[in-house]
Amino acid sequence: MESHVYTHQDLVRLAQFTPDDLARIGECRQEHTRLGFAYQLAFVRLHHRFPAQQPLEIDDEIVTYVSVQLDIPSSLMATYQEQRRTVVNHQQELRIYLGVRRFSEAELGVLETYLFDEACRLEQTGPLLNQAKRFLNEQSILYPSDEVLRRLVVKQRQAARDHIYERIVNSLIQETVEKLDDLLETKDAYFTPLHTLKQPPGRPSPAAILRLTNKLELIRGAGVLQVDLSWLNNNYQRSLARYVHHRSAGRLKQLNSNRRYGLAGAFEQKGTVMKLWSAFADYVFRRRN
Repeated sequence: MESHVYTHQDLVRLAQFTPDDLARIGECRQEHTRLGFAYQLAFVRLHHRFPAQQPLEIDDEIVTYVSVQLDIPSSLMATYQEQRRTVVNHQQELRIYLGVRRFSEAELGVLETYLFDEACRLEQTGPLLNQAKRFLNEQSILYPSDEVLRRLVVKQRQAARDHIYERIVNSLIQETVEKLDDLLETKDAYFTPLHTLKQPPGRPSPAAILRLTNKLELIRGAGVLQVDLSWLNNNYQRSLARYVHHRSAGRLKQLNSNRRYGLAGAFEQKGTVMKLWSAFADYVFRRRN
């Protein structure tokens, strides 16, 4: 478990007890239970989860900050740690006091639906993890373990990818599918057509414009420009295009058909066409100036 995922400002802002907090803490009869209850209260506000148990997870910085506020020796946490039943009971009481609920099967389904929708527009794991935590915070749901949360993100990201690839492929006619396959074959040439499409246009010149025109004709002939990708987030389209750009034809041929055609379609329509038109505009601008 990560402990120091907050700043000193967070510590002051979230772990500084209010008069209501102090009154509730004061209901605990012994010093070590007051210290332990307050520690768990501060821990939840900072981490949005309870400390792990057996043994009780201790964040020394939080213990120190809490003990100073209560004027109770931090060494008494050792006594509190030994009282597992008290630790569990305090967590139940804190869920009511803070108005939060444990991550369970019902919350799992809600989070999976949310993550699937987010993964249809965000491709990277880091941003998806941040979105998952933001959602759980807003819903007053405590975080599961980091491992569980990451596993959920990876699962829904893959489900979203499969959905996107399948939707792209279902919009392709058989002729386009065959031409996308041809992009990965060298046939009688030294390089594949895909390799040619990836090449930068070079310095502005009539020959460069001719190469650009030939590439655009190749893309138009494949039929991918007629595929509607307006439903797919622009950032996601660019991410798929980048994936193809950095993979060889051999690597792409090893992918399953849905993924291969989905990636190729997005690459031709979003990645390559935008680069070609950008190069063409750059050439025209330079010629005029």
